Amino acid sequence: MNTILGGYILDADSVRQQLPAVFDPNYSTIMNVLSSLKEANGVIGLRCQPEPEAGPYELMLYSDDGNFLLMLNEFDEDGDSSVRSINKSGSDSSLISILGDLYSAKSITRDFQLVCSIFKAFAATGNVSELLMN
Repeated sequence: MNTILGGYILDADSVRQQLPAVFDPNYSTIMNVLSSLKEANGVIGLRCQPEPEAGPYELMLYSDDGNFLLMLNEFDEDGDSSVRSINKSGSDSSLISILGDLYSAKSITRDFQLVCSIFKAFAATGNVSELLMN
């Protein structure tokens, strides 16, 4: 599977600092890029090139003050796009701001190891278990 990794980090003045695109990144490169976002605000995406006709094609990470929102974009067999995210059962129904937009607290994690595990799974297989993201 061919992929491209890219994104941006917001500096202290909320100015976008574009990350260089990396074609077919290895696991070490992915972890280094993710680590740059661990304590920062920004967005990182890992995208399949070319996109498949059906199935997952892109994993996005949105980071804001240690809160992480993961979104797995995929095409169904009819070509329609849908999004999977984590869903923490037992979380309250409050909303958390991620880069200015509000999301359910059930879709947000502060567990950076979980973020790394999900990126590792997507990079290795092109998919993420529905036990992690549904």
